[in-house]
Amino acid sequence: MHVGIVAGALFFVVRAIRLRRNRAVIVVAAVAILYTLLTDARPPAIRAMILVLVFCFSTLLGRPRQAFNSLAAAGLVVLVLNPADLFSTGVHLSFVAVAGLIWFARDWFGPAKEDEPDALARMLLESRPWPSRFAWATLQGARHLTLVSAWIWLLTSPLVMAQFHIFAPVAVVLNTLVWIPMALALISGFAVLVCGWMFPPLAAVFGWCANGSLWFLEACVELTRQWSWSHFWVPGPPGWWLVGFYGGLAALAALPAIRPPRRWCVGLLTGWIVIGLVVSAARDRRECLECRFLSVGHGCAIVLGLPSGETVLYDAGQFGSPEFGARSVAESLWSRGVTHVDAVVLSHADADHYNMLP
Repeated sequence: MHVGIVAGALFFVVRAIRLRRNRAVIVVAAVAILYTLLTDARPPAIRAMILVLVFCFSTLLGRPRQAFNSLAAAGLVVLVLNPADLFSTGVHLSFVAVAGLIWFARDWFGPAKEDEPDALARMLLESRPWPSRFAWATLQGARHLTLVSAWIWLLTSPLVMAQFHIFAPVAVVLNTLVWIPMALALISGFAVLVCGWMFPPLAAVFGWCANGSLWFLEACVELTRQWSWSHFWVPGPPGWWLVGFYGGLAALAALPAIRPPRRWCVGLLTGWIVIGLVVSAARDRRECLECRFLSVGHGCAIVLGLPSGETVLYDAGQFGSPEFGARSVAESLWSRGVTHVDAVVLSHADADHYNMLP
């Protein structure tokens, strides 16, 4: 989202210096293109650039914006430039996260506008001391950031578990904390590029701000990584479950007419998650690949248990006598219940060791 953050900050700056709206939009569009090229024009950056350009041109033409149509246009551009990106996990995560933000902002925050406090309530709020108003605004902002973080985490967790085999519940809290320093790091880094050749002292200040923000981000990640409950290694859901999960969410987002009430949506989501957990728990463990590492002196032996039931032994040599190496391997295998080996993968130096195995 760095392209969008930089574009939003730039639009705020050019409007603050009294630049006309149309000119400000053109400046933002040009900078978004240059910034995307500067970051190697990777697919997530191209997606963000297309969304920024659609926003800018629709503003210039006075046309309404369709968020999902804009996202679809960005997807078409990414696929035209490189069709192989269709299979990229980074592209999947990028589009899923942005689609979730669009859906969440439209269907969850949108209807809340009808329940805004009336003029009297707003007047009472504005009459309070500024510390009270600041605290109220901070709490509301933290609440919105936490809701958005939880929603994006819920959408992307199945894909992250399937591709990286990690489940990180701490991300809901961590993302809320790093939003502001992440935005500061991006904006101050861009300011270093702009001011570095004109005002070096000012660029040094922005560089210090960027370094401090990045340090805070890394410190938060390193701190939470040490918590025992922060993340868990998991096998990940199967492909058919991912298709059903994201296909169902896409149908609910694209066809609001057939969408059930929210409580039914939550129930359907919970039921699908339970189905995935039950199927994963009932899956035959013999279908998995087992890998064991055995210490046999110099180096280590690797024992592979294939899904077909066969056992493969790889590398178990040492600088000592062949008899001792073969005995170490045999004892290690026997102590772990491996009574036979179907295939042996060895180097030339280990041939003597394996020839002496019983």
